[in-house]
Amino acid sequence: MIKTVQLYLAEWSVVPSFEGVSEALAKAQAKMLSWGIDPHRAMEIELALAEAMNNSVEHGLVRVLHPRLKLKLSKAEDNLVCSISDNAPSFELPCATNAAENADASVQSRRDGGFGWHIVHSIAASISSSRCNGTNETTLMFVTRGSQTQEGAIL
Repeated sequence: MIKTVQLYLAEWSVVPSFEGVSEALAKAQAKMLSWGIDPHRAMEIELALAEAMNNSVEHGLVRVLHPRLKLKLSKAEDNLVCSISDNAPSFELPCATNAAENADASVQSRRDGGFGWHIVHSIAASISSSRCNGTNETTLMFVTRGSQTQEGAIL
């Protein structure tokens, strides 16, 4: 017996500004709800995406003459994969350990990869990044059904 899997896709070019990110997030939120993702979970995912995209705008794209930012969502079964791409200078994605350490540190003593990445790591089941031909791509995978621990295991 062959199992049919419904695949949903959406992609936006985003104006590389905080306002542009906000507009893209509103579109992403509406798309997630139309795909049947629980409203509370969609809000959590939006929070993680906001942190990652605003980091691109604030820390990377400000130094680029012709900045580009894109958001792509793909959903199959109980997983949502979100890819954020930009043409900012290369960066190293903060690991979960550094992000967790920063969450407990005072604002003055936080290392790179501040509290925002702790939030992203606590919401996403997995995070990866790559760079190819001058483009950074950060991929966040979220489980959209059931509950999830910080490490991404389904309960």
